[in-house]
Amino acid sequence: MKKTVCIVISGVIAFSLAACVPAPKNSMPDSTVNKTTTIESDKIETSEISQIEISEQLETTGESDKITESISNNSTATTTDKTLSDFERIIASDNLPQYYGSYKEAEEFGKQFEKNIVTTDSYDFKSDVTILAISGYWATDEISSIELYFKNADTSLDFEKAQEIMSKFLSTEIISKYYDKPEKELYTPNDKTESSYITVLYCLNDEGKNVEGLDGQIGIIYEMQDDICVMAYIRFGIPWRQLHDYTVERLED
Repeated sequence: MKKTVCIVISGVIAFSLAACVPAPKNSMPDSTVNKTTTIESDKIETSEISQIEISEQLETTGESDKITESISNNSTATTTDKTLSDFERIIASDNLPQYYGSYKEAEEFGKQFEKNIVTTDSYDFKSDVTILAISGYWATDEISSIELYFKNADTSLDFEKAQEIMSKFLSTEIISKYYDKPEKELYTPNDKTESSYITVLYCLNDEGKNVEGLDGQIGIIYEMQDDICVMAYIRFGIPWRQLHDYTVERLED
């Protein structure tokens, strides 16, 4: 992956791309439009795109072969297979919740797991236990954010592997048809004790701007520690962050 355009920013960084002008989300309740979040430098406050076969061996702690097999398109594993870990059962599922998908169906999906492993209710979320956290709206029956906590799944994945897994939570049809190729940026802290972040931003294309109910932007944010992804989430746009002394680089495939 080639890196270009490096600038050092001190102070408040607004995550936005000049080339991406978000279109409003049409005909949605006001409560669903303003989805930006403020994220402090030492913490993220949280509650391309197909069913890609991951043929390469995933670098995990102890069971990489089993994970690789379980997320293959040819895998016969089901979410009720007790030989798999919770993380493996989640990503092997053939009815994995997706952004824009049904929030009510996501609640049913979560019932296959222990209460705090897959959550659709913030009261059930536990920072050291929860693997998959989903938020949404009952009124519109739509998923508004998806958070995957790799750090709670006993995995050790780099950005490329994490990106392959996160692609499973997005609709191939919607992304490929209505959104432009994503823009990627790397935010590296000068203070090496802090996490770095990779952001992936999808902006509506001209056709998508004429479709009712689509977000102007879809953002995927990856938190990285020592080149390992510890968590990632999908939501509307890229939130504003208060980051100090971060180096920003545009990433190109």
